[in-house]
Amino acid sequence: MNTSTEELIQATMTDLTMSGSGFATLPDGRQIFLPGSVVKGSGANIGDVLSCKVVPNYEDRRSENVPWRAFFV
Repeated sequence: MNTSTEELIQATMTDLTMSGSGFATLPDGRQIFLPGSVVKGSGANIGDVLSCKVVPNYEDRRSENVPWRAFFV
């Protein structure tokens, strides 16, 4: 996947935390972290297919399964 923030990445919202942040899952099983402000601003709900602009996840939060963080949905 290109790391360009101009590319829209399609993912399905699969998780919503009690704090309001969430996760969207890519077809290959990796996930995109969705900060609470992004979830709230987009009105996203579990099951929605989202078009996300992403950047690499914070280094201390990045893992093989959650390499990306959305800044726009």
